[in-house]
This record gives sequence, C-alpha cells and structure tokens, in this order.
Amino acid sequence: MKNQKPLSQKLYELRKEHKLSKRALAQALNISRSTVYAMEGDVNKPSYNTISKICRFYNLDPKELLDM
Repeated sequence: MKNQKPLSQKLYELRKEHKLSKRALAQALNISRSTVYAMEGDVNKPSYNTISKICRFYNLDPKELLDM
C-alpha cells in the first residue's frame, strides 16, 4: 500500500508545478482566493463542483487527483 498525500498537498503541488499564484488559480477556476487558501491549508475540502473545475483546468481525471 502506497503512502497517500493529503488532497491539500496535492493541490498545492499541482499549483506550484504550473507556476501559478493562488490568485491566478482562483481567477482561472472562478473561485475566491480564500477558497484556494482553505483547500491548500486543509481547512476545507473542495466541493464536487470545485474538484470538477480543478480537474478540467489541469486536464486530470478526478480519480487521478483523488488517488495521486
């Protein structure tokens, strides 16, 4: 069994890999910057709708994001 990273860490790493600021990602996904902070800080889990937006933006299957 592989050691899974928390979703918050995966989201942070994806954003950094694409050289995006939190503000730029929030604008691209049409969500608030505070939502990005909350997701990456593991304060709140993203909604299904937000996960869908993230997957479309990064061209990922939701299973890839949730199981990476």
